[in-house]
This record gives sequence, C-alpha cells and structure tokens, in this order.
Amino acid sequence: MGRAVAVAKQAGFKGAFGGRDVLERSARTLLDLIDRHGGDASAVLSSVGIARKYRSYRTEGLARAGVEELRLVVTGASVAACNIQARLVGRPPFRNGDWRLQFYCLVGSRTLREAIGRSCELFEAVDGRLGYMTLTERGGLAHVGIGGDRGPDPELGLFVAIQGLTMQHAIFSWLIGRDIPAVGQLDLPGSLLDLFDAAAVPFRLEFGAAEPALVFPSTHLDQPVIRSIEDCEGIATLTFLFGTVRRDDPDEIAARTRRTISLVLKEEQRMLPLDRVATMLGMSRMTLRRRLSAAGTSFNRIRDECRKSLGLELLRQSDLLIEEIAHRLDFCDSDAFRQAMRSWVAMSPTEYRRRAAETGAGFDPGPGR
Repeated sequence: MGRAVAVAKQAGFKGAFGGRDVLERSARTLLDLIDRHGGDASAVLSSVGIARKYRSYRTEGLARAGVEELRLVVTGASVAACNIQARLVGRPPFRNGDWRLQFYCLVGSRTLREAIGRSCELFEAVDGRLGYMTLTERGGLAHVGIGGDRGPDPELGLFVAIQGLTMQHAIFSWLIGRDIPAVGQLDLPGSLLDLFDAAAVPFRLEFGAAEPALVFPSTHLDQPVIRSIEDCEGIATLTFLFGTVRRDDPDEIAARTRRTISLVLKEEQRMLPLDRVATMLGMSRMTLRRRLSAAGTSFNRIRDECRKSLGLELLRQSDLLIEEIAHRLDFCDSDAFRQAMRSWVAMSPTEYRRRAAETGAGFDPGPGR
C-alpha cells in the first residue's frame, strides 16, 4: 500500500457527527423530537447502555456521556426518528439487515461511482423502505438524490431529509478516506431551518430545490473505495446499525474486539478501555473478559497486538517521526513506544525502520526476545 492510501486510511467517519458540543446538542434535540412524536427515547439510551442516565438526559445526563456514547445515541435516535416517520406514512421500519446490505454494496465496489450505483439499485430492490437514491451528472457535478415520503409533519420531515443527506455524505467520505466538499439541497422552504442546528451539518444547505440531493464535484466519483467490511464492523456507529453483537462465540467476540480496538486506534489515535469496548459489543466487562479467556487471549494482549500491528505498519510505510508514531499509538511518550518495540521485535523503532527499508515491505523480524 502506498503512503497516500496508508494516510487516507487514518481518515475518520465523523462528518455526520461533528465535535462533542454538537453531538450533545444533537442527541438532546433528537431525544426530545422522539418524545414529542410518541417514540421511546429511553429505549434509544438503553440500546447503547446508558439508560441509567435517562431521567436527566435533558440536563446533566448527556453531559456525562462520552463521545462514543453520544455518537451511538445520535445514530440510534436518528434511526428511531426515521422509523416514527415511516410509521406515520405507512412504510415498514428500517432493519439492521438493510444497513448490512448497503454496506456490502458499498465496500464491495471499486470506486465511489460504482458504490453509489449499487446503492441506487439496492434502494429500488427493497421497495422504498429506505427511500430512494439516484445518481446523475451534469456540468461537472454529481447529483445524488436521496429522499422518500416525508409525511405531514414538517419538523420530522425536515429532520429526516437533512439526516439522510448527512449520513450518506459521511458514509461516502468515509468510503474514499477524504471529506467530500458538498452542498445539501432540500425541496423545503428555508423558513424551516430554524428548527435545525446548522452546526450539525458538514455542508452548506440550499432550500427550494427540486429534490433532496447531495451535490459535489463529479471527480470524486472516480476515487477508489479503500474500506472493507471489517472496517464497517469495527466502527461503533456502524456496529449499532448492523445490530449490537450479543453472540456467545468466543472466537467471534475476540475478532470483533480486535477490529474495534484497531480501527479506533487507527482513526482516532487512542486506545479504548475495556469498559468502552464491552459496551460497544453489548456485554458487561466481566462477560467480555470471560469470552476472551475462552478464546485463549485477553483484553490486554489484544490491545498490545493492535498497537504492534499498527506501529510496525507506520514504521514501514510512512516517514512519520518516532514521537508522532508513539502519539498515534496512544503511548504516554516515545520512550514507552521504544520499550514496547524491544518487547515486540527486539530492536528499536529506528533499527526496525532501517532494516525494513533494506529488506522490503515484507520484512518480518519474528517475535521479540
């Protein structure tokens, strides 16, 4: 893999969610929206493991939630609000399998153009349950129409329209490892914008269009897709959409633990603690420990393996300073990284990089002493 692709893989799936303040405001707004329209906000919080904070979510509850929890709340609340709208217009609700199918289409594609084309076919195949998606090109711009029957409620309709554009924009950007400069067009009057937090949208909104659409330079359509299905399952947000993991197979849980830790380390340069991974996998910390032990491993061993794999990759495929690599691996300092390298491969980071350059990308020093 060339350095450009290696660096691109560090790009995150954050476009739809923004910073922590925006996440908290968005989560609170969405939970209020669900309550006002006859939904169950407590069920959303329960699904991401923070139901104990429900009684005070309008005040200090969400302020105590972590960024990953807030992203899960926003994603879960978005799906719940869309399902409320679906009920109002007589459409079947979203299913986890629908999201799986879309991501299988997306990550199995070679380019963004092919990925969007496959999604258009999928949306048609499931008889409008996900709405519709179309792709047209004109004047050097790609127009991705994304919409569906919004029903009579203007607030709910505005939210679902914007959230659909925002989610797909984030997914497309994540697929190719770069943020796509886009404009979101809406077939709604601009007066409704007062109902929505514009800071939660990663692009400019235009009202009064013929249909809801994402519009961006068509050159992005030929960008290669760099993601795999393993990447999908490793991201907290997508894991939620796919369905929370509650299976008891120790080997499967160990594999998902490894993918989750590895992806967050790559994309956010931080190491997840045991409690957070357990929540993301839908189990208690003690249950996760037992499952990993049954698989012949441990949480600390998996953390160390993920650090080693990424650390050696960055030494081989990038020219980052040793201190920067230590930071990306979430070590307290470069000395801790150097000590870890001695345990992994019995040599310093500088020596490993030099020998890898001399022997080629396939250099494998074997286990450390």
